[in-house]
Amino acid sequence: MASVDFSAVIPGALGARIDIASGAEVAQLGQSLAPPDLHPQLLPLDKSGESATPLVLRLGGPKLGKIWSVRKIVVTGSDDHTAVANVAGAIYVTGGGPGGYALTDLEYVGITIPSATLFSSGQLTVPGNKELLVVLTGTGVVVTQPFTVSGEALEVDDDPRWLAIF
Repeated sequence: MASVDFSAVIPGALGARIDIASGAEVAQLGQSLAPPDLHPQLLPLDKSGESATPLVLRLGGPKLGKIWSVRKIVVTGSDDHTAVANVAGAIYVTGGGPGGYALTDLEYVGITIPSATLFSSGQLTVPGNKELLVVLTGTGVVVTQPFTVSGEALEVDDDPRWLAIF
């Protein structure tokens, strides 16, 4: 970076200096501010199960260094149009391992069967080494009642520059 001292040319400008960036420095700054040249990958999410309450359907999660932006979660019973009474669902993002989820991991509540929930960009994210769960509870969750969770997530590199466009 070049520096120009104006104190000799402008009377009373004691120590006035202006730093001027070179062309290479401007180009380097532009590259660091540019959106990441990363290609998001659209991933299908799918899990089925039947169990007594609670039914925990594990949709997985990204590897370390990746992040998911969940765009859609669809929860159905035997089919996509028959309501299942006395079932409530919630979405968790957890790193608690097998069986582990807590209230602090809760991301979304109010899921009924059937339902389709759409999420805006960045509204529901799953960081690397975390897991996306849909947990169904209530007297309608019985061994003879199948449930399916499906949806979509965008997977990208865990780069802070994505926050501006994610």
